[in-house]
Amino acid sequence: MDDKKIEGFISDERCKRCNKFLIHYDRYDAFFCAFCNIWTEGKCSDPSCQFCRNRPERPL
Repeated sequence: MDDKKIEGFISDERCKRCNKFLIHYDRYDAFFCAFCNIWTEGKCSDPSCQFCRNRPERPL
């Protein structure tokens, strides 16, 4: 199994799909659910945004 290290923190907010705690991924300044493997927010509209322009479709 591949070990993956994510800089960020576990939020008090929960996923609307599975009710697990969300994780804030510092690299992309966005929250995601590790169990559902989805971002819980869309990218911003700025094409030069350092966080959104390289964010992958799935967090993991």
